[in-house]
Amino acid sequence: MISMFKKIWKFFLLKTKIFLVKYVGKSILSLLIRTCLIEAEGVEQFNQLVKTKRCILMLWHNRITMTPFLLYKLTPDNYYTAVVSASRDGELLKSVVQSFKKGSVLSVGHQGRYQALQALVEHINHEISIPVITPDGPRGPCYKMKAGVAYAAIEAQASVVAFNWEATSYWELSTWDKLRFPKPFSTIKVTFSDPVYFDSQSKMSIDEALEILRSKLP
Repeated sequence: MISMFKKIWKFFLLKTKIFLVKYVGKSILSLLIRTCLIEAEGVEQFNQLVKTKRCILMLWHNRITMTPFLLYKLTPDNYYTAVVSASRDGELLKSVVQSFKKGSVLSVGHQGRYQALQALVEHINHEISIPVITPDGPRGPCYKMKAGVAYAAIEAQASVVAFNWEATSYWELSTWDKLRFPKPFSTIKVTFSDPVYFDSQSKMSIDEALEILRSKLP
């Protein structure tokens, strides 16, 4: 009986958090970004790339707060799929991403790593939406890039574009990823890097590919 009550309570708390994040949190962030000046670099090149090439967008986990708003504003014609973990935090992110008209989610488990990567490769090969990956997520360490993004890029023969935003003034939380939020009336500089493409015939190792990708993120 006690065990069942705990499960119900946890379910209630999760649904409450989802509601607060999806509606209250999103509204606050939407208002916040309207006060900021946005400067963007590499947008046109990125938009042209995704029209003809398979593509992966990668960013650090602590930049996820404003990323949906920035992508929706700067690249409104593109469809995106956030790659999130099948966890409570993943459910929160999923609720926000799916609240955007052209946002969807690919949930991957912590177990079955190979199956998760294969699902990502299948998505890249058969879907029009652009997968968005945080290579240091979902648990860190912060700024430590995992091999999945390089593996997916090589297997799917997809170009990888690094996405980043920097604010002239921001808050940084004491979470494992040092989650960031721009302060009101700050300037947000958004950058889409030049695409990185790994030729399947080059026989490049995953470690070599990771080093190249790591150089594209600050």
